[in-house]
Amino acid sequence: MSSSKMSISLNPDLRTAVAKAAERLDLPVSEWFSQAAKAKLRNQMLGDFLDDWEQEHGAFSEAEIEAAERLLQKRTAASQ
Repeated sequence: MSSSKMSISLNPDLRTAVAKAAERLDLPVSEWFSQAAKAKLRNQMLGDFLDDWEQEHGAFSEAEIEAAERLLQKRTAASQ
């Protein structure tokens, strides 16, 4: 996969936090940013999908949201 450079500006505290987070995962900062950007885009696409679904089918009920939260907690626990 090809890559292209991008320049970004961060305040010093954020820059330090990012560098430490990348180091903890033994990743280059560019790979840490790449993974963070992919996660952010995935979350935005999921949010867009859910907004579209609700427009077509109506809002999720409280019971549906609670069931989804339980399933997410179960899957999160299983992956740890």
